[in-house]
Amino acid sequence: MEKGTTNNPNGRPPGTPNKITTDLKTFVADILEMNREAIKRDLEALEPYQRLQILEKLMKYVIPQEKSSQSVEVRAEKTTRPIIIFGDDDE
Repeated sequence: MEKGTTNNPNGRPPGTPNKITTDLKTFVADILEMNREAIKRDLEALEPYQRLQILEKLMKYVIPQEKSSQSVEVRAEKTTRPIIIFGDDDE
């Protein structure tokens, strides 16, 4: 069989998660939902620094990631200091 061919050409469409992944995500979401109040109490019991560390780790799941910016060094004629320009990768 050649690379890229399958015995089931009508298989799962690309991007569709498999059943195990879906079941596992649902299972974890259910556990979190059932223990929401306990999680809040546990967070409140932590020292402020520890609480901030946990919240920072959790934020990546609810706040979209920014696109990475690339820096470009440009030299102006009348100065020797570099000028840094931040832009999107799309530009």
